[in-house]
Amino acid sequence: MKSIIITGIVCATIGLWVGTQIGSPDQDESQAQDENANTLNRHSNRLSHPRSASTSTRTPQEDSNGKVTTGKNQELLEAVESGEPESLIRVIRGLIESESHFGTRIPSVCEVLSLMNEENAQTMKAAFDQSWAAGYDYYWERELFIDRYSEIVGFQAIKEYPYGKPRHRAIGGWARANPDDAISWVNELEDGPEKNHSINAVMWNVTKDNPDYGLQVFRSLPQEEQVNRIGSLMQLTRRQGGAPACANLAEKLRTSESAEDRILAAGAYQKTLLTYQEGPAEKMDAWLNQLPEEALSLLEPHLLPKKHPE
Repeated sequence: MKSIIITGIVCATIGLWVGTQIGSPDQDESQAQDENANTLNRHSNRLSHPRSASTSTRTPQEDSNGKVTTGKNQELLEAVESGEPESLIRVIRGLIESESHFGTRIPSVCEVLSLMNEENAQTMKAAFDQSWAAGYDYYWERELFIDRYSEIVGFQAIKEYPYGKPRHRAIGGWARANPDDAISWVNELEDGPEKNHSINAVMWNVTKDNPDYGLQVFRSLPQEEQVNRIGSLMQLTRRQGGAPACANLAEKLRTSESAEDRILAAGAYQKTLLTYQEGPAEKMDAWLNQLPEEALSLLEPHLLPKKHPE
């Protein structure tokens, strides 16, 4: 259940992952992909509250929320419950190939992925692979599939998607479902660019649910990489809890017993100040006024409001 719920979060945030190293499109992607991402967000609730195969005992007219369902939905539930691979593949392909436009396909895609489990994951993968081979291949759909599939099969997904952005998404899905194992694995990789990218993929995903996990993974980076990527960590922290969360992390680094953490504090405070500057001035002033002198000294003078001493 935990991994199914996580998938809803993935659906809701996929359109926001722009320019990261775990597989989101570059900022110059076409307007069509932007529209696809927005459509995906609108249908994210289908994975936030998925139905299990056991609901196939309900009448075809109602789903678990009491809403009217289509015959196709009921057929999918029955195919999942039957456990017959050929039947499930046929139904899945019928659902996701019935519409040619991504925006009208995505509800069916979310419906299918919400019912993925350890028993049917490989069968569902075969169905999607066949569909994509037949020409029904969409960037966001493949990304969403890897997100969900890797939550279910874990490290196996990294073996099946060993290169580039698909690999980073597989790492991220595994990290969301099993952060402790993912963190242990990434720490054992040989130092180098691939380890740094893998750490970034793990950090990005585990920070959403547990900021302490994100900091733990971040500390696995070489010191130079930590200095270069402190902004990324602060961005993730901001998404978790806004400017106050950034302020707490900056203070945690400043007061740490670790010299490496204290080196990062200046960058953390700079990012926190920039975050506050995007909001109401009174909140920024309140934060600055309560900072000790040691923390104020870490801020670059030109970034401070003029009414505060430089």
